[in-house]
Amino acid sequence: TKKMPTTDSVKTKENLDIKVKHEEDMDTAMETKMKVKVEEASENVPTNDSAKTEENVMVKREENIDTTIDNKEVEDGRNKSLNLSHLKVMIHNVNKYWNAAKVEKMLNSALCEHGKAEQLKIIKSKKPPTKTWIKVQLEKEEMVKPFIHFVNVDMNGGEHVDIEKVLKRNSGRRRNTKNQPLVACVANDGEKDENLKRDRGENGEENSNKRSKTTSHVFDKLTEDEIRDKMTPLWKMTYEEQLQHKWREMIKKSIHKITSEVNRIFKVREKEIRRNKNMKKLEKFEWLSSAKTKMPIRLEPILPSPYTTQYRNKVELTFGYAFEEKDDDPKRSVPTVGFTPQGWKGPVYKPHCCQNVPKVISLLSDVVNNFLKDSPIPPYNSFQHLGVWRTLTIRFSKRTEQIMLIVVHAPPASQAGSTDQNTSENQVSSNDYSSVWESEKKRLIDMLTSQEFILDDPSHKEEPWDPSSTSSDVVGKLPTKSSLISYPNYENSNGEGKSKVVKVTSIYFQEYAGLSNPTPSHPVQHSYGEQGIVENLGACKFKVSPGAFFQVNTPGAEVLYNVVVQKVREVVKDDEENKVLLLDVCCGTGTIGLTCVKENVSRHVLGVDISEPAIRDADKNAVLNGFANNSDASENGESTNNRVRFVASRAEAVLAKELNRCQGDPKEQIVAVVDPAREGLHSDVIKTLRVNESIQRLIYVSCNPTGSLVKDAGLLLQPPTKKYQGLPFKPTFAQPVDMFPMTDHCELVIVFDRMTHEECFGSDQITD
Repeated sequence: TKKMPTTDSVKTKENLDIKVKHEEDMDTAMETKMKVKVEEASENVPTNDSAKTEENVMVKREENIDTTIDNKEVEDGRNKSLNLSHLKVMIHNVNKYWNAAKVEKMLNSALCEHGKAEQLKIIKSKKPPTKTWIKVQLEKEEMVKPFIHFVNVDMNGGEHVDIEKVLKRNSGRRRNTKNQPLVACVANDGEKDENLKRDRGENGEENSNKRSKTTSHVFDKLTEDEIRDKMTPLWKMTYEEQLQHKWREMIKKSIHKITSEVNRIFKVREKEIRRNKNMKKLEKFEWLSSAKTKMPIRLEPILPSPYTTQYRNKVELTFGYAFEEKDDDPKRSVPTVGFTPQGWKGPVYKPHCCQNVPKVISLLSDVVNNFLKDSPIPPYNSFQHLGVWRTLTIRFSKRTEQIMLIVVHAPPASQAGSTDQNTSENQVSSNDYSSVWESEKKRLIDMLTSQEFILDDPSHKEEPWDPSSTSSDVVGKLPTKSSLISYPNYENSNGEGKSKVVKVTSIYFQEYAGLSNPTPSHPVQHSYGEQGIVENLGACKFKVSPGAFFQVNTPGAEVLYNVVVQKVREVVKDDEENKVLLLDVCCGTGTIGLTCVKENVSRHVLGVDISEPAIRDADKNAVLNGFANNSDASENGESTNNRVRFVASRAEAVLAKELNRCQGDPKEQIVAVVDPAREGLHSDVIKTLRVNESIQRLIYVSCNPTGSLVKDAGLLLQPPTKKYQGLPFKPTFAQPVDMFPMTDHCELVIVFDRMTHEECFGSDQITD
């Protein structure tokens, strides 16, 4: 038997191996050191052939340089042969949902139709997904220019297409889904901006490969028709065609979307029921599954605006620069106030060509432009955040003949958004206009207040549009007898055939140091005249402050509010006493609530809005219309009188308390009216409206029927859930009202009535 080695013996053996290896390494190091010394000594010994050796070294270096140059030329030739950018063509306006093979097939078929399939051969193509361009590679370089000519001219009916400005055409040509012709140009694969390359500078440091921020933009000057196309896209249509177009768009983008949203929610519930056998099946609502009509929500014929031109009572203009063509400088920039149809980076255009802008507002802009010509203070540059003059808001009441201006400006002592950390003293001093600010401000006020503006000539005044002149089924008829719609108040003549003269009655300045736009509650400085203006709407008068929301089309607002009044009046039967409590949610300045009280369709009005300045304006409007407060505002911010009360608070925090107060009277009818901003209702407000089942009717006035209304309606109409409890509503009436002629926008009044338990769940009693 062999004995196992002990631990001590193993360690001893390892130590011996390490010692032997160390001695061998020391011997090797000594030998290497001796060789190096011998070589250094041999190099130091002078020889007779040292000159020849040096000469041979120089010759060898020259040969290496020549070889390197030859290799570089060969490599450049190879790179040139590998760079195929000279064979590629980029084609724009391609359908983004097509792949490269489908586009190439379409191009080859077009080449065959014109007999050019052999002369112009496409080798391969490349198209990224969801992009509107494609790169095609041709067989030879001589084919590039003929192929570009073929796409731009031959495929477009022989008419050359401008690459930079593609115009829509209506003839049958090769197009994408947006009805735009294909446009071809030389591809620039191998050409890149030198500023974006990552290379090394003269000092050897590596430059950054980040994109440099572009500071200059080139814009083509728009014609008056092009400006109208941007600002009022439907101006070429007759008004009857505009109404028909808007009615069809309302069906497609609002009514059908609401129905699809509720159907989608039911499909989700059906999937949940299949997964959970304990859940009882929920049948579709009768209004949703009715086979009597293809459209569960019936859309009434659209109500027209009484006036189709110069109807806006509020216009927001922007300070900037406009192009003024002259011989010495064809694109000389001039300070101007107006619209920016090409975006906030583009030039400014005067508002005179827009038909929805009153003539008085265009004349006011001319006064401001004359002021800017001699003013040392420049307009605000939104891209560089330099300058002072920002925006000009003009509110004009043709009925009360009052004009209010709100001039928004950056701080005159420093640039907008500047701080002590990121602004140098030179930058601040170059943009410091505090020394001339007060004098220029006074000069602007004097120029505006010294001018008198003549209203439209009575001989050329516009008559109200007569809906009876159309035979279309989708255009509604305006009521002939209504205390809300008051056409005589909108005349221009004073009865003697002379034109009325109006002057600026109120001027405000608003300083804003932010980079975006100020909020409506941002403080303003009253500089001239009265505190706001007064506007007549139906039987009511409303005080309009600088930041208050008011409908921009006063005659159109009368048509809109008349619909709301009629739907509130339906709640009260003829043989019953009027005991309607109107909850005006998102009341703003109280226009809808006060109109309903003035028309005597509601006994009490409770207005709720989160904006305290808006509630203060609502209190003033209540006093102006004869609903004087019995006492001052209480400690919780409520203003009280016998019929009208406005509260500055969140709706969900107030409605429950107010509704509990009304439970004592069983005959009390509660109707809620909501008129939210374009963002729609907050989810908490929708929860509150659903859970308070004493609200039997909800009237939704939407300024965004194709957007936020679809979402809100889906939550109001869906079956009860843990998050959205309470019986749902059902749509019973939908009335579009045209408030903005010559534009795509339209208001929609939709009425939701509370469903009963049987309508929601059937005759069986279902418990959770």
